[in-house]
Amino acid sequence: MSSILSFLTEDHRNCDQSFAKMEESASSRSSNLPELYGKFHEEMEHHFCLEEKILFPAMVQITGSEAGPIMVMKMEHEQMRNLFGRMEECVKTDTEEFLSLCETLNIMIQQHNIKEEQILYPMAQNLLQNSSSEILARFQEGLCRKD
Repeated sequence: MSSILSFLTEDHRNCDQSFAKMEESASSRSSNLPELYGKFHEEMEHHFCLEEKILFPAMVQITGSEAGPIMVMKMEHEQMRNLFGRMEECVKTDTEEFLSLCETLNIMIQQHNIKEEQILYPMAQNLLQNSSSEILARFQEGLCRKD
């Protein structure tokens, strides 16, 4: 059985792969960049949803607080969403600006993922050990899937 840590870390890797494909497409000036950007953006929003709608509320229910790592992760999600908005504006018209934003986003994502994988997810795994199976089932039930 998967753990919260392994499930969400694997989801990070899937998002990283989509990011790499998107960035390669931008670098090669490929015509499928908007499609690859859309796929990457959707995967990132799905990941954020898993955390914001399932993981964080479960942690808050036990700790009684959104302060600390949860608050920092939510703030970083918003910073990345702001970059997504800027990327959306230039994905079809300004490849150089898009690549510059990719560079900024990549740094943010990597720093964010390290914090989650080394601090937040182990904390969640520990706090939610009694409800881990339920949380994993909720991750997979489709709440955050865009149909």
